[in-house]
Amino acid sequence: MNAQKLDLSELPRGLLRLFFLSVFLVLSGCGSGLSGSDDDSPTDAVGSDDGSGSDGGTETDGGDDSDTDGDTDTDTDTDTDTDTEQGSGPGELIGNAYSGTAVGLVWERDGETYFIYRDGTKVGETSNNFYVDQGLSVNTEYVFSVNAVDVASEAEASQVIVTTLVKDTNSGLNNGTEDEVLNERIDSFSECNNALSAVDILEDDLDNCLAAMLELNRMVSHVEDILAFAARVRSEQDPAMVELGMRLFHSKSLSANEDASCSSCHHPAVGCGGDDLSMPVGVDAVDIALLGPGRSDGINEIPIVPRNSQAICNTSLWSRGLFWDNRVSMSPNGGLRTDSTDVTRNTNEAVDSGSLALLMAQAHFPVTAPPEMGDITQFGYDDTVDDNFTAYREDILAANLDVEAWGPLFTSVFGDSEINFSRIAQSMAAYEAVQIFIDNPFFEYVGGNSDALSDEEKRGAITFMSKDAGCTFCHMGAFFTKETVMAANYPQIGVGTDEDGSGADLGGRGSPGFWGLPRPNPAECCNHRPLGA
Repeated sequence: MNAQKLDLSELPRGLLRLFFLSVFLVLSGCGSGLSGSDDDSPTDAVGSDDGSGSDGGTETDGGDDSDTDGDTDTDTDTDTDTDTEQGSGPGELIGNAYSGTAVGLVWERDGETYFIYRDGTKVGETSNNFYVDQGLSVNTEYVFSVNAVDVASEAEASQVIVTTLVKDTNSGLNNGTEDEVLNERIDSFSECNNALSAVDILEDDLDNCLAAMLELNRMVSHVEDILAFAARVRSEQDPAMVELGMRLFHSKSLSANEDASCSSCHHPAVGCGGDDLSMPVGVDAVDIALLGPGRSDGINEIPIVPRNSQAICNTSLWSRGLFWDNRVSMSPNGGLRTDSTDVTRNTNEAVDSGSLALLMAQAHFPVTAPPEMGDITQFGYDDTVDDNFTAYREDILAANLDVEAWGPLFTSVFGDSEINFSRIAQSMAAYEAVQIFIDNPFFEYVGGNSDALSDEEKRGAITFMSKDAGCTFCHMGAFFTKETVMAANYPQIGVGTDEDGSGADLGGRGSPGFWGLPRPNPAECCNHRPLGA
């Protein structure tokens, strides 16, 4: 990837709009326009319509028409992308299952009244950019069409095929994580016909062999759990809050020098929310509009942010902890734990231990990290006192947002125009929470479609889940992680977070495990964490 400027005001409208629409199917509509100011004006749009007429044609990681959210068993987007200006269906029609009996549809807003059809029968009409169809049958495929005229003509309507979840009794509280290592050698399975490795398995035995391993790993129930978990998280988010959070996420007003935003290191158009750098560059960039290779502060040969900038998509699926060292985490009894008493209290007061707890707590810390978004000491705050971090977030960062410009957005979410950092963090958490992308051929195979994987992919899955390879010592369940902190069996890259400057990074407070869960031999595996900075 060559060095490139991603000036947010110059992005095509569909670049981020599509990312938002493809994950956001909730029970009420959001405000018009996709924007996210780089200053204190929320109307200076990110992905604004620059006159190019783009309607989402630029593909992004996790946001193109073929990669849908995945909280259904066959979450297939077959959008016809018809021209709305000719009075036909809307662009970017996305459909996902909410449960075993409900499906949500969402499309680009343009002020029209739209008519919704299910399998050729009209089921509703709306002037919003969403519709939720309820009372459906479990594990059933439906064809939905949305049209700007009251006819069910397939030639004029945008269409999408959605399959409801396989059951309507899953509460969506389990994210598919497995704590117990469940694997055996390939030759231990009679279904594998005494094969010593995946390459030795006869083609006719592949499905039976893989099915035996899936059963041992309880994979069917784990996949059902993660799909229901994703559906629940999405349905809990308020669309107006997601819109506000999106604008705040791209606003440089939340940095000390107003030269870095969250998206400076976690841009949804790059790697599902990364920056394509081994180590990110936060504040004091020579060119604040440059994202990715070439971004530099002009001083440090090695960036001073201690850890890699991880993707933001699917972070709402993590239920135990965030950051590389799990310093924002949930204890087994559901209590939030952070390094700040104020952050813990503010988060508990706002969302308790709900779906936004980890993400909201996490949002408090990058803005006060000196190399990432700013140093509170340059404003005269003592960085050894927890209360001073809270005062800085309120007196400096929240105050950077002009009430006249941002107040109406906060009012639409919270009922009044008060701007405080607790509300800012909660809104950004909601924006991150709906960025869920888990649709994949493996889940489809587990759901019963034996043609979803090629023979080579089946051999790969068998190898992965066998004790011979050892991958599942760390990556088990449908989430492929134990969500534990594990020591890495390789040197620290970058400055690290230790106190003596050696570059070592023990992670997880140097503890032997994660809230009492056992830690495997570090020579066997390592964990991969989201939102790492």
